Amino acid sequence: EMPGSFDIVTAIMVACGSQHYAIPQRNIMELIWVTPSPGMGSSQDEFRFLRLREQRYPWVRLSTLLHINIDQELSRRREIVIMMQVGDDAFGLSVERVFDAEEIVVRPQPPILRKSAMFTGNAILGNGAVAMVLYPAEIAAELGHRRQMASVAHAPALGDQG
Repeated sequence: EMPGSFDIVTAIMVACGSQHYAIPQRNIMELIWVTPSPGMGSSQDEFRFLRLREQRYPWVRLSTLLHINIDQELSRRREIVIMMQVGDDAFGLSVERVFDAEEIVVRPQPPILRKSAMFTGNAILGNGAVAMVLYPAEIAAELGHRRQMASVAHAPALGDQG
């Protein structure tokens, strides 16, 4: 994915707040419905864990990653979690709504938006709306970073017993 070049990809269109986003289909393993339960962490947590077929996966809300306030009622109902794979990393991304898969032309980010590594570009949809294209590798890196920070915060200080 060279900056400055156009790319045609198949992407799943999702919504967070009033904005639409595109997630490249090549990174998506499956979509699942999850009913939040104790042990997953609260909806306010930076990330939670999801047990799926005897594996534990980090799981985060798109709204949390993008610092978008959404209706808190959403945290009490089933959530749509998109399970993604980037290299050896697998994780879940919770979104408010999922739409169809579409072939989109991904345009490079304009310079003003390049500082946000969460996006690899944008696409103009058939209805004229602009959808930001999420960059799953950056989301995986961010989750890894947050997990590291959380484990450091909960690690006993040197010299602590127990």
